[in-house]
Amino acid sequence: MSATPEAQSSAAAEARTRFAADVLQFDLVLEHIAQHASSSLGRRRIQTLGPRGDDEARSALARVRELLSLLAGGEEPGLAGVSDALPPGSEDRLDESRLAQIRDLLGAGRRLSKWGREVEEFAPEVAALLAALPNAQDLEERIDSVLDERGRGRSEASPRLGQLRTAITE
Repeated sequence: MSATPEAQSSAAAEARTRFAADVLQFDLVLEHIAQHASSSLGRRRIQTLGPRGDDEARSALARVRELLSLLAGGEEPGLAGVSDALPPGSEDRLDESRLAQIRDLLGAGRRLSKWGREVEEFAPEVAALLAALPNAQDLEERIDSVLDERGRGRSEASPRLGQLRTAITE
């Protein structure tokens, strides 16, 4: 059974894209760009990029132009809390530190969404991208209810934890 013409065309397009990426040393370009990322999450995202179709590339370039224009005008997004809460190789570990990172990342997402609404008139592509971030305020608040500001479990997070901490201090 042979592949459909659409599947053959798609496979040929993928092969051309891989060939072009190799010829252009796309991986080296991404490594160079990743060095300028302002967060570990940005670095990881850059390192996983691949060639884009025309429409996707135009949209990405429009976002870059909008951001550069905003930055030139002194308007900066707050990136505090933007970090890679799931670095490669750590997916099986969920401790206080990781929960605190996730909480901070969720808070950063909420603040970035708000910022996107504030700059929508000047940066519609950026605003649309930020509007697509999930609203996870409930999860952020739930994590906040069990972790203190330093990222340590609150004694009132569970009855057993409270009992153990009381026993230790007595």
